[in-house]
Amino acid sequence: MPTKFENLKNSKEDNADRALRLLAEAMKSQMKARHISYDDSISDPFDAVCNYLDNDNKWVYTSGKGFNIKVSKELRKKLDDRKFDIVDADGNHIPEEKILAAYEKIVNGFKNGEDMNFHSSKNIYSADGNRIDTLLNAWNIHHIHLSTKESHSKTSMNRNRSAYLLMYFVSGDAIYCLDIIAHPERNRFFIYNNLEIMYRNGWLELAGFDKIREGGYGELNVKLTDDQILNACYGGHRQNGPKLNLVFEFDNSLYIPHPLNACGQRTDNVLRIQEFERFVRTRIPNDEIVDEIKNFNDDNGRISFDVLASGKVYRCEL
Repeated sequence: MPTKFENLKNSKEDNADRALRLLAEAMKSQMKARHISYDDSISDPFDAVCNYLDNDNKWVYTSGKGFNIKVSKELRKKLDDRKFDIVDADGNHIPEEKILAAYEKIVNGFKNGEDMNFHSSKNIYSADGNRIDTLLNAWNIHHIHLSTKESHSKTSMNRNRSAYLLMYFVSGDAIYCLDIIAHPERNRFFIYNNLEIMYRNGWLELAGFDKIREGGYGELNVKLTDDQILNACYGGHRQNGPKLNLVFEFDNSLYIPHPLNACGQRTDNVLRIQEFERFVRTRIPNDEIVDEIKNFNDDNGRISFDVLASGKVYRCEL
């Protein structure tokens, strides 16, 4: 009877294919432990790993250490004037004091290093490839529900939903607060004003936009500033359909957001997977057989694990 080693050696999988399949299984175990839903019917390990990395982007990790809080000039004025002009779904004006109290609670939570993920979208618990946060992937913008009600689990997140959101992004050890807005309609999360706020505050490159051209080269023939057109180009916030990679112009300089694949996931996640495959092919000799992934650890978004091959251990970071 052939041994496990002989079965692996005779398999049509090469080491990189096998390692990727084992990594996908380790990631599924991790998601199951964290109560994150995923599509177990996905047979391609590349897609499964990509979905895991996409979900990982949705989480804001603190390590118990607080964030510095940066507030845009536009939001600072709203806070100082105590004026937001937000109405709920029934058209009722939401008291400014209620919004301010919730904002202070959320900001203080970030400052104190508390886990604020339970105020985010409930889709942080979905990694099935169908609930992709295209706004986050392209523009690096998170949104968080402003509520003073507590939630510390997936099941209790219904109680702290709100009709108004804080739009922000994370860079290094800082939270950059852009604006407080009424909760957009479904698939209407791309708002050009958020780009303008980032530009006016000098934050576009901090948010991951690449500046590819300075002045003196003419202008774009088409400038995308209309929210409806933007949402159509990006296929909506989570809407199925192809996603376009766009270029934006401010003061005759061009900026490119994070590039997306056709599904709306970041292409840098694809590059991370390809780098892992390259690691296996170049670091592990062909006469050794990858047979296990052990000690998988996702420490605040920094993924590391051991690749076992013919009794040898290769430490890898993704």
